[in-house]
Amino acid sequence: MQRLLKAALIGNISGLGVHWIYDRPFLETLSQHQSLIFRVQDKEIYEKAKKSFYVYPNKPLGSVSTQGMFLYWLSNALTTNPNLTQTDYKNLLFNKIKPGGSYSGYIESYAKKMIIEELSKDLSLELPVLPKTDDHLVGFIPYIAYKAHQLDLTHALKLTQLFSNLNEYQDFFNVFDILLSPSGLNLIESLKKSIHQAPPHYKLALEQALITQDLDLFINEHSGIACQINQSIPLIFYILSHSNSFEDMLHLNAKLGGATADRGLILGMIGSIYYDIPDKFINMLDLSILEKQ
Repeated sequence: MQRLLKAALIGNISGLGVHWIYDRPFLETLSQHQSLIFRVQDKEIYEKAKKSFYVYPNKPLGSVSTQGMFLYWLSNALTTNPNLTQTDYKNLLFNKIKPGGSYSGYIESYAKKMIIEELSKDLSLELPVLPKTDDHLVGFIPYIAYKAHQLDLTHALKLTQLFSNLNEYQDFFNVFDILLSPSGLNLIESLKKSIHQAPPHYKLALEQALITQDLDLFINEHSGIACQINQSIPLIFYILSHSNSFEDMLHLNAKLGGATADRGLILGMIGSIYYDIPDKFINMLDLSILEKQ
């Protein structure tokens, strides 16, 4: 399996145990007594948090989020058909997640809308076309898969546009290209260089991510911990710039809560360029578990 793909999935697995717990003080306290990475979701812990969404019950250790599954399915499809079209991608996802499909897991809003559209066509309901304005990290799944397979990223963008036509995704494809091709630069230098490719309205938050030490101040003023890219990308920059190893990066990501597993996809991909991945983490990636999800 390609290194970038493997690293992204490892990052995703690492954060699933606390994914969508929105109580940072609670997670900080919990982290002082037990590791928050590479764990199964514990309903009791979710119930103790002030705000949480317990949507991956009974998933064994080594499981990934829905976006992690999208990445795994897409990568497998590209192995057999590198000329995948947007329609192929849509059919791939729809057949997995539709009612009666093989996937057993939480379905997010963008995927629910796709299911509604496809069932509407099948039933000739003539419902209005839904706008493609999703702003979640799912838009980067094609980038990770195509980059791992060394395929043309213009085709990856077409797949991203299945859910969103926002220009920010293309800009961040360019940001990630710089981070994944450091040309002798260290991580901080690469992050600084990549900001020039970011959408103008993101630049202040990304710059502050590199220099702000007060975590609460940064989250309150420049990011957040939820799934939208205007919160996730600045926070990913903060995590990368305040970590000293792959393991350190995953621990910090988990302690922040929110979209931990889906941020982990991006963090794992980028972090693998600058840090060695511990063998104990690599061993957490069991493809037989993903095949059963």
